Amino acid sequence: VTATVGARVSHNNVRTETEQTGGALVSNPGQLNVYTTSENPITPKAVLAWQPDRDSNYYVSASKGYRVGGINGPNLASICGSDVAALGLGLPALNGVPQWPLKYASDSLWSYEIGAKNAFLDHQLIVDSSVYLIRWNGIQQNVYLPNCGLQFIANMGAVKSLGGDIDIKYLPLETLSLFLTAAYTDANFLESSCAGSSAFNGTNCVNSGGLQAKPIVSAGDHLLASPWNIHLAGEVHHRLAALGGAAAYARIDYQVLTAQNSQLQTQDSRNAFFDNTLPGLPLSRELGARLGVRFNGFDISLFGANLTDEHPQMFLSRDIPPVLPPGQNPPDNLYYARSVRPRTVGLTATYRF
Repeated sequence: VTATVGARVSHNNVRTETEQTGGALVSNPGQLNVYTTSENPITPKAVLAWQPDRDSNYYVSASKGYRVGGINGPNLASICGSDVAALGLGLPALNGVPQWPLKYASDSLWSYEIGAKNAFLDHQLIVDSSVYLIRWNGIQQNVYLPNCGLQFIANMGAVKSLGGDIDIKYLPLETLSLFLTAAYTDANFLESSCAGSSAFNGTNCVNSGGLQAKPIVSAGDHLLASPWNIHLAGEVHHRLAALGGAAAYARIDYQVLTAQNSQLQTQDSRNAFFDNTLPGLPLSRELGARLGVRFNGFDISLFGANLTDEHPQMFLSRDIPPVLPPGQNPPDNLYYARSVRPRTVGLTATYRF
């Protein structure tokens, strides 16, 4: 049994300079803004491990993570005023224009993990597995303003993430390797979060002036993440005397990301920027293959990625909102989206020394 306890102490200074240039989204062209912040985080870690024999190792761990805060940058222009008002920020206006929060604070998390590393069948079968719980406080998240297309970073309260993974490697023959990796993730907000200094009263966000607005996220909303990530692979390799003992190999990989059906913040009608036309992550599949040879530290191979040429819609957002304020351009339903790289075939060469 071994026990390890340690901590890291840091001192972080952040200085940001922004200069506003002209354009519809700038309220004060030519202005130079300088912002600074300083923090002294402490991030401890403790691990307790037990190795009963050469083929087994079990452990529990607890560790703290930290991410420094920062600056959101220059102020907004009037085109973003309706978005800022929808969040009930109520910040002092600059030249008559509402502002978003100037700074965002650091966030931190505690991660608790239980795991095992085991070897069976004289090391022909190797299994690594773990389960974890993460409690994230003040999580930093982008807030997209749909009326003007800009975004800022806000601290959105507490998040809980539960999950686990298993990694299996099986060598049934000297020339054959089989792999299976499966990971599960379930991450959701534990509380409703408001913009700026507003406080949630159980239904709405209320600021010091009594202004009420809907929250950015509500308790129970999920973070964007595929619940299951499953990866299968197999590799056949054989040494060729004709190539001086170089190892020729063929490998195939197949990955599946399951669809996310849990409610995201944009799909929750309790939130300020509710838009039920924006979906979660879809079912995604990718098939890949590789043919190559390894010798004297070199690995030269012909590869194919996304061989079935799948085009899952991994991200979707509105270009402009469906209903615009009077006097602006006519409303539309234009969106922009991102997918994965299409079918790709190529040649790679690497050298390890």
